[in-house]
Amino acid sequence: MSDTHRPHGAVTSGATRPRRRSGSGRSAAARRLGPMPSRWWIGLHGVDPERVSLPQLHAAFSRWFDDSIAEHRAIVKPYSLSPPCVDERGVGIEAGLLTERAVAQLRRGAHRRERLRLGPCRVEISSLEQLERATWRELARYSGARSWEVHFLTPTSFRQGRRRSPWPAPPTLLHSVRTSWDAFSPVELDVLAMSDTRHLWVSDLGGRSERVRLGREDVVGFVGRLRIEADCRRVASIADALLRLAPYSGVGSGKTKGLGVVSTTTRAVRPSSVRRGSSRDVVSVGATPPSST
Repeated sequence: MSDTHRPHGAVTSGATRPRRRSGSGRSAAARRLGPMPSRWWIGLHGVDPERVSLPQLHAAFSRWFDDSIAEHRAIVKPYSLSPPCVDERGVGIEAGLLTERAVAQLRRGAHRRERLRLGPCRVEISSLEQLERATWRELARYSGARSWEVHFLTPTSFRQGRRRSPWPAPPTLLHSVRTSWDAFSPVELDVLAMSDTRHLWVSDLGGRSERVRLGREDVVGFVGRLRIEADCRRVASIADALLRLAPYSGVGSGKTKGLGVVSTTTRAVRPSSVRRGSSRDVVSVGATPPSST
């Protein structure tokens, strides 16, 4: 497989990325809400997605956000990047940002209008658009969901020391997002102990593993969907907040190199093992999942 992958529903030439609501600069009312995670579309002119590797993507854009060696080496970062993808307006990438400083860095980098070296290409920033945002308090406010569908749109891998695994077990998945929450959110979230994870399980899944090249390393990541359910309200409220943050923060390792791009859908019903009945979608965060057809 090439180093160009599926960010948020745009995969190959001619494909279009689902249009999402846009936003301009922050209003006075928005500033009063405090810091908020946000997602952005960065339009690129003069790039062929098939010729850009994931390390090259990281090299081009990390210098916008990593102002020091310490920031460059930090394990938890306030930004995530998708691989280059095709949008109805052209080619671009999506960025998830978790701090106001990261937003300012993005705007500063985009408005320089300098040509970026992206692999063999010299590209220009053609547009910058805010796609969606949510305050930390909004993310922490329990939606009532007991079931979540997580779509892994680019290969996702979880790392512990020298070990890597493509399997997004609920405790591992939530822990990867929790590190971002604890690092950047001003809103405290209840602790999810290991004993609490017995209230979470995978009720449905579909997908495959994909091998990608990151520099000198081959990484096997999961691409597909996972349905997670909970039978405890307190545990569900914590999982709900973290899974709603996931499309902004990314999940797993390599989030600044195009890995771990996800979208989530929540369902405000009890899990199937507790009560039978119909379900309804309440919140969809991120892009429309790729069609399975």
